[in-house]
Amino acid sequence: MSVITYKLRIMNAIYSLTKKIGVGTLVLGLATTVSLLPNQKPVQAALLTFDLDGDFAAGGDLTGSFIYDTVNSEITDWDFLSGSFAGELATGDAVTYDQTTSAFTTNNSNNFVLSYNTGLLDPGETLVLDLGFLSGLDGLTLPGSSTTLIAGTTAPTSSYAKYDRGTIVSFTDTITGGVVTVAAVPEPLTIVGTFMALGAGVAMKKKQQEA
Repeated sequence: MSVITYKLRIMNAIYSLTKKIGVGTLVLGLATTVSLLPNQKPVQAALLTFDLDGDFAAGGDLTGSFIYDTVNSEITDWDFLSGSFAGELATGDAVTYDQTTSAFTTNNSNNFVLSYNTGLLDPGETLVLDLGFLSGLDGLTLPGSSTTLIAGTTAPTSSYAKYDRGTIVSFTDTITGGVVTVAAVPEPLTIVGTFMALGAGVAMKKKQQEA
């Protein structure tokens, strides 16, 4: 399940229950839940979603998102749309990097390199996406915090796409500007608290109707 689908299901469930119990009851239920929660320090998320937005020197864009595991310092899920080398490939007008079309050859807090599945390219073609970050992803935990992509072609301080077609053609398209930003994703405690509040709201609504 993608992150977007996950968010939409949560939002639809909350909206549906809000219509049934009423906004006032929902707010009261939320207040009740918050008052019952023990005082504790914020729980650091193990998985963070990052949004990516970059520009290639040749004019194409690089957009998408990925999930970063702060415990193991590695990316676990990714979905990028690249306009670089679109005209050279037999795959269409844009190149999609995800778990079905690409795999990591380098994966850490400061740099990751994706190699496109050669089975989806013409014989002899290879395509690599290399992204280097100005500061490590491990230091970014708050929603809205961000770092920039480092323009260059020397790992690990590099951000570029490289396309090869045997010994005939070899192109490198440098990313001239880009940023990755921590997206606001509900944590498990937030989700559980919300549904506890909804449950409390339903109970109070039923009690009011029976009175």
